[in-house]
Amino acid sequence: MTHAGVYQITHRESGKFYIGSSVELARRWKAHRFHLRRGTHHCRHMQYTANRDGVDAFDFKVLVYCAPDMVLFYEQALINGLKPAYNVAPVAGSALGVKHSQATLDKFKAGARRWRAKHQWKGQTLCLTDIAEMEGIKPETLMSRVCQRGLTVEQAIAMGAPKPMRVLYEHEGEALTMKEWADRLGMHHRRICYWLTEGLTIADCIARLNREAKALSLPEFCKLVGLSHTTVKSRLKAGDSMLEAIRPPRPMERTI
Repeated sequence: MTHAGVYQITHRESGKFYIGSSVELARRWKAHRFHLRRGTHHCRHMQYTANRDGVDAFDFKVLVYCAPDMVLFYEQALINGLKPAYNVAPVAGSALGVKHSQATLDKFKAGARRWRAKHQWKGQTLCLTDIAEMEGIKPETLMSRVCQRGLTVEQAIAMGAPKPMRVLYEHEGEALTMKEWADRLGMHHRRICYWLTEGLTIADCIARLNREAKALSLPEFCKLVGLSHTTVKSRLKAGDSMLEAIRPPRPMERTI
């Protein structure tokens, strides 16, 4: 007899319910009741109701028995079809889509910091994140210096904030960054980044930009050579090269 499946927990008075799944249904129901009694249940709506009406105000019912590897499939199908009011997460087996309040997020951060390694700094025992915020340095910078490079907290703080890398490109007496040149030339910074990594200079980028600005569009080119834009476009879609696509149309042969 299988013990895996999808279950429903219903509040008798309001009719609101929760849908979940487990490979051990009886043990899962005991876990729900345990957390509701302690006030630590993950669903705050169910916890609020249990605090008001008691744990015995809920009924437990098995909806589907299935193989252990199919519990999430059936749970997701029932969540999509029944729209349970107590299911905060719309995805079965995941917290994806759950929006936490700022107070909850702050509680998560405080809990995470509680278990991090502590260091003595200015008479206090703090984690690296707290020390970084106190000294105005990015936490990831301080962690990299202490944990990866093996520096002490004093040595890492003495280095100060890292200086931002500012690569300048010169052209006609001006030295600007890549993004500043992109803004000056009216182009996307990724485009000029690709050109500069190819080995082009700013002067080459300006020349290429001017050439591309003067390039003809396909309809303009077809009009210039006396071809139908529709014909050339259909040939290109059929897999012809540009040289084959702009060939003159063959004269139609007539049979008498």
